[in-house]
Amino acid sequence: SAEVASSAAADRPPIEVAVLLSDEKERKLRLFERCRQNPPSGVRFHRLDLDELLQSGSRYRVVLHKIHSELTSNKPESIDRVRRLDREARGSELVLLDPLRGLESMLLYRFAQCQAMSRCVAACPEPLRQRVFVPRYALVQNPGDPVADSNGALRFPLLCKPHLASGAEAHSMSLVFNAGQLADLRPPLVAQEFVNHGARIIKVYVLGSRIHACIRPSVRDFQADHAGPAIQFSSHAVSKAGCQSELSDAAAPLKTAMTARCCCPATPAC
Repeated sequence: SAEVASSAAADRPPIEVAVLLSDEKERKLRLFERCRQNPPSGVRFHRLDLDELLQSGSRYRVVLHKIHSELTSNKPESIDRVRRLDREARGSELVLLDPLRGLESMLLYRFAQCQAMSRCVAACPEPLRQRVFVPRYALVQNPGDPVADSNGALRFPLLCKPHLASGAEAHSMSLVFNAGQLADLRPPLVAQEFVNHGARIIKVYVLGSRIHACIRPSVRDFQADHAGPAIQFSSHAVSKAGCQSELSDAAAPLKTAMTARCCCPATPAC
């Protein structure tokens, strides 16, 4: 396993952290490169895979992971390994970042995410609720299901996303403008009313009391009566830092579906 040691104080051992990241995710985060350049105090990082971690006993205090793919692989052995890790963490002082107990029900499914955001907004003070809202949404599980919430049918255009929020197809989005285009999509999916937002989104990251926000490009505004073909795109090709897409440029002519592209320079992630 790869290992990066910190300059721990001599009178106490460092915290041993197991890192479970894919090669692609490590290339993006550059965690070990950053630690070598600026070693954190009192922490030692170890790059492992899940099998190595399960065989290592109780050596590690913290597991920093992104193992969504194990849960969405449809391989029983992969799911069993993740649940074994969860059981071992519950019976020990091992800290999992993020905890696995909410991963399957919350982080992996977009409808649960929308419901959680609605609960958060509902718990906000009244003045804030006047400014913050969750666009109306509905879960479409089968072809022909009504696309509606408790207030009735959702209004076009609709941004449609796979219900599963992890995996290779999770970032494949469709913007549809009528019922015929919606019927061409394959459920299960979450349909959400598209709200004009000036072709930009603000991503907010919270760690304890620290809050970090960055602006990313997004899909351009559309008129409510826009008539055109459905637009299919990958959010990775539109909303990553440095992306340039005609979907974000109000002056660019729209083509047919699959028009989004990305010309990302080597920009460090926010």
